Amino acid sequence: MHERASRTGDGFFLVYSVASRDSLNNLLPFYDLIKRYNKDANNVPVILVGNKCDLKEERQVTFEEGQALAQELKCRFYETSAKLAIRVEEAYMDLARQTLIHIRERAAREFSSPAKRVRQNNGWICASVCSVFLVARGPCTVLSRPPRRGV
Repeated sequence: MHERASRTGDGFFLVYSVASRDSLNNLLPFYDLIKRYNKDANNVPVILVGNKCDLKEERQVTFEEGQALAQELKCRFYETSAKLAIRVEEAYMDLARQTLIHIRERAAREFSSPAKRVRQNNGWICASVCSVFLVARGPCTVLSRPPRRGV
């Protein structure tokens, strides 16, 4: 994940494979990057996702370990299977809701002071689209938005 992306993202997924302990261990530097560089680090939504929960025989990371790390990082936690579409939509919708709340709260803080007020376009406050980062093995993949259903 690039420093610039961690600075401007409005919400983040940190995804590891439950079949790979290394992928879980490799997440902490990404979390640190978000917390170090994001302009609103204490409030930006982060969701920890243990993917590939369908691979029961190959599991190296227990549900409890993922949940404990999420509690330590003070973020939400899901176990998913992208292959079988288990809890994927639920995780995306949760991050979308949290990100919307985050953007609204940040806008309320930034625009509450007359000195910080900026011109609004027809009364609407514009915000960046949720930046989502999926991290498993290898390089980070950036998605501009979750997949749309029924389109």
